[in-house]
Amino acid sequence: MSQDTDLHWVTFNTKPRAEKKVNELLIRNGFEPYLPLQRSLHKWHDRKKWVETPLFNSYIFVHIRLNQLYHVLEQPGITRYVRFGDEIAVISETEIDTLRRLIASEKELFVHNISQLKKGARVRLISGGVFEGMEGELISEAKDGNFAVRIECVSSTVVVNIDRQLMEIIE
Repeated sequence: MSQDTDLHWVTFNTKPRAEKKVNELLIRNGFEPYLPLQRSLHKWHDRKKWVETPLFNSYIFVHIRLNQLYHVLEQPGITRYVRFGDEIAVISETEIDTLRRLIASEKELFVHNISQLKKGARVRLISGGVFEGMEGELISEAKDGNFAVRIECVSSTVVVNIDRQLMEIIE
């Protein structure tokens, strides 16, 4: 890694569904965050609405010097910085530019993290009423995008199909 005076795009995790609030807070506190947002049509039983949603759930990129890591971690809603082994997850300027260009295209984008979508991954349910907060194991991926999750409780296994939008991977 280069000197502490160089700026890097560092990847941080946020609390679930807190990306936009964290982005605003970082800007107010003098940081330069990048939160890739895309427009998507959300459907409810009584209406449809276009909303801007994060391209990467629970992730935000911040342009900082490495000696500012802990200042960013002190911000409410930031949970940790991302690491790959012993290395801090730094995104290149080229990758940030590519993301910006993809977002500007206004095409519908789909994000698939192939390494995390494998059978056996530990997941936490981030929404879904009574299921919220439960942890389990990903045991299959249905063609319609739903997952089956094994939840160990009272020495039994319960299998339930849950939409992947309602889950986060536990590392």
